Amino acid sequence: MRGQDAVCEDVYAMIELQVSADEVSLVVAWSAGTVYAARQRRAVHPLGEFDSASRWYPYAKREHRSCCDRIRSPSRRWPYSLMLHCRTAKHVARLFSVPERDVLRAAKAFASLEGSRLAVEAEEALQFVGWCQQGGRISK
Repeated sequence: MRGQDAVCEDVYAMIELQVSADEVSLVVAWSAGTVYAARQRRAVHPLGEFDSASRWYPYAKREHRSCCDRIRSPSRRWPYSLMLHCRTAKHVARLFSVPERDVLRAAKAFASLEGSRLAVEAEEALQFVGWCQQGGRISK
């Protein structure tokens, strides 16, 4: 799985090629499902940063969505409350603007491919995304 910006570029390219809306929705839902599965396995992490008290906050422009407003603010006792929320299907669905059920279906389909060539390639791409995130290449 490539980064969200690369996926968006692919989606825009498909739109220019006059691909049907259903096919574009399928690509976005698949992307969301693979990101959700990777976040659940901790292969990819939500975009955010820690403050001086080791509390994690999502980046405002890249990760934060309206669903995050209903989650308790991180505290010294519960520093990862928002990080855990950003790993949920509900949040990933909002991140990709797709229904939550589509994210869960795509994640289930992705899980059924374990060990296949497609799954291995997707896993390698997700590891690359994680590497980019840790290298500071993804801006806030």
